Amino acid sequence: MKKNFTLSLLFAAALCATTACSDDENNGDNGGNGNGPGGGNVPVATMQQAQQEIDRVSKEFISKIDAEQLKPVVNLAAYCENTFFGNDGNVDVPNDVFVPDYGINGLVRMVRDAATGNFAVTASHKRIQHIYRISTIYGKWEWNETDRQWDQIEGPEKADALTYTFRHEGQTCVAKINGSGRTWKLEEKDSTGYVYNTLEVPEYITATVTEGDKELVRIVVNTTECSLDGKVLRAKTDINLANLKATGVIEDHNTEAKAHATLFSNNEQLATLSCNVNGNNLADANVISNGYFDGKNDLENGEAACNIMNSMSLNLKVDNRHAKLADAISFDGYYYYHESYRAGDDSVRIYRISSKEEARAKAVTAAQKANEYINAALYFANSSYSTPVTFSASETDHYWTEWRSEYNPQNYDKSERGEWDIEPLLNFENGTTYTFGQYFTTVRFSSLISTFNELLESIGGHN
Repeated sequence: MKKNFTLSLLFAAALCATTACSDDENNGDNGGNGNGPGGGNVPVATMQQAQQEIDRVSKEFISKIDAEQLKPVVNLAAYCENTFFGNDGNVDVPNDVFVPDYGINGLVRMVRDAATGNFAVTASHKRIQHIYRISTIYGKWEWNETDRQWDQIEGPEKADALTYTFRHEGQTCVAKINGSGRTWKLEEKDSTGYVYNTLEVPEYITATVTEGDKELVRIVVNTTECSLDGKVLRAKTDINLANLKATGVIEDHNTEAKAHATLFSNNEQLATLSCNVNGNNLADANVISNGYFDGKNDLENGEAACNIMNSMSLNLKVDNRHAKLADAISFDGYYYYHESYRAGDDSVRIYRISSKEEARAKAVTAAQKANEYINAALYFANSSYSTPVTFSASETDHYWTEWRSEYNPQNYDKSERGEWDIEPLLNFENGTTYTFGQYFTTVRFSSLISTFNELLESIGGHN
């Protein structure tokens, strides 16, 4: 079941799989009372003025993004995903065998995410860990169009980096990854303590992607501290593409995880994403990589916010102590009902998975708990006005079909399936409420659809 705006969103930074955001200097009062993210041109005191300000900010944001410069990067990333990756891009790598698809997979996805608005990927523990795994693997690989596979053309004994060469739209493309500086040796262990892999983490990892004679992307990961035994990780990531630069910083300790990401256009700050989370095992890479991490019980509380153009900020505070919130929202809201009859049958055949009423009841309970343990609101610069965010039950999917035989009307099939979830609601001072989908419509905010929602998606951890 895919949640909307729930635990994966609220606590994603605990795994540093993605981040949420805020302006560090303005965190004290969440952007209200005139001390929020400064820079707004429109005083906000009503619902109508909030609409005007959101529209203004989104248009200004878009004006800073050079879509034409980004197109080559996005097109190349899409080509790589469609050409090289199978199984939805998920490639497992054995400990003693290097699978070439695995190496380029994470690099391309990091590039794709950054180029399409998910700059939070720069503070992604998952992506950085992937880069760690391939940074000290040397060799040259070339894409074989005939056999649709990577051919190794130079082994690790001669190569000084991990290099991929392929063709795209008549141009030779090269993706190159290498490490430098001091290294940390990490022993990856299973639950019994058996060391199944030794990983070397370089201080600096540089990855570049070129098409023809033009460098499209440059990624640098600088690790300043890394210890499995000490359960600590400090790292900074820079991604440069077109006129955009995205930076991310993560600092993980076993009981606290912090992440911060920033998007720049021609050195002008456009947006920030940051998050603090408290809990257990937050920097234990062995626990996380082996699938033993228990988000329900290991994540306790956190704060997240999203600051756009120093003009508006979406902030959240979450309390999951004693796992009450996780228990409530980690529900399966799927339901299915199928009924059929054929002439001669003794009775009607019925197959059911839950029911619509049961699924809805779970969602209603989850929404009530979310409202109890989540505090969220949209704030505006230099204004005491804010728009609270609450949660409600919502049927996110519904399908109904019915068939009856034209030759024998006794023979029929009918089925219904769907899913209930929770979704956020914006609450305005005149008593009206909107779902995010209802409020951010193409009629009301056509430009915002391609900006603010993308930022919300990046907070949601679609990595």
